[in-house]
Amino acid sequence: MYLSSNISFTWESITELLVIFLALFYMFQLISFRNFKTKSNRLLALIFCFFALIQSFYLFQDIGLKDLATNMLFIFTPMVLAIAPTIFLYTKSLVNSRGVRLTFKKDLRHYFLSGIYLIIGPVSLSLVLLLDKGLWLRQAAGEILSWSTMIALAGIYTLQNVFYIYHSYRLYYRHKRKIGQIFSYGQGINLKWMRLFILGYIFFVVGLYVISIVNLESDMIIFNVLLFAYLGYVGYNGSRQVDIYIGIMEEEAKDKNAEESLSDKEELIPKEGFSIQEGKVNEIKEGLTQLMAAEKPFLNVKLTIYDIAKSLNVSAKYISHVINSEFKQNFISYINHFRIEEAKSLLLDPEHKNITIEAIAQLSGFKSKSAFNAAFKKITGTTPSGFKN
Repeated sequence: MYLSSNISFTWESITELLVIFLALFYMFQLISFRNFKTKSNRLLALIFCFFALIQSFYLFQDIGLKDLATNMLFIFTPMVLAIAPTIFLYTKSLVNSRGVRLTFKKDLRHYFLSGIYLIIGPVSLSLVLLLDKGLWLRQAAGEILSWSTMIALAGIYTLQNVFYIYHSYRLYYRHKRKIGQIFSYGQGINLKWMRLFILGYIFFVVGLYVISIVNLESDMIIFNVLLFAYLGYVGYNGSRQVDIYIGIMEEEAKDKNAEESLSDKEELIPKEGFSIQEGKVNEIKEGLTQLMAAEKPFLNVKLTIYDIAKSLNVSAKYISHVINSEFKQNFISYINHFRIEEAKSLLLDPEHKNITIEAIAQLSGFKSKSAFNAAFKKITGTTPSGFKN
């Protein structure tokens, strides 16, 4: 297919164009007025922007606009170097209750290498384009641009991805442990989709190296189709991702103030680790038992450990310590135990024999049927239907 004598489209370039349109679609969706307020959405939009521009570079090469692609080199390298840090910061913005402040000291420093190349590229390219071919300065600028690009893409990019992918995974797995100590549910906050997000990015990096060596049209089409599916998956899940720690920061601040107001005997001992007097431990255990029996807070589908702390007027860290050390469980497992017991009584109650399993799940404090089934089988060894029968 041809648009002119100079520009030609192939199936490879068409698939690249589709990837660009999809990336731009999700980028604009994420920076719309409704979504732009969260830093995580802005960071994810930036990731889609990088993918769109990188694919544009390959598109210009494939349709015959090689001069335009060459002129894009000054932003191509900085963008490639900026993707991994942005994925790391995006992960951090989702899993960190204090968010990402994007100050140079803490977060913008991750773009240092990208910023260096953002200076080297335009300066070198300008000298190449503006100076006469015979001048040594033009030749030196061309060499600098060529070698710096090769070093960046072949060396720095690889090391950078190893570093940021590793730390992104660390943040994700730390988040998995943390939410189990704070929340009584996982739906919408467990970020399971982030595993495929990070894993898919690894395949994207490998794919870039492969297509740079084996430049076959069929391989490029397959790569672009997989990239299209990957960006669609990330865009769909990322645009639906809710802020996990809404209101939690305020509760953490109150909890910290509560700790500071405790007497010296009840404070944790920094040098020896977290410690509570035995009498206090027994008091919290008894308070938890009475609270669960009398008020059944576990029926609240959005229950957090701070809600329990408020009811018992005890620091959330103390409650977490008691649940971990005395009951050998994290918070979500502890709460699910009571929810399953409630569900078992409802399943065996003749008055509820015609109620669906999904309704039983909701009455027991679960946010979804799938979460209920998983927890029920984990604790009882059978499914809710099997238990009822």
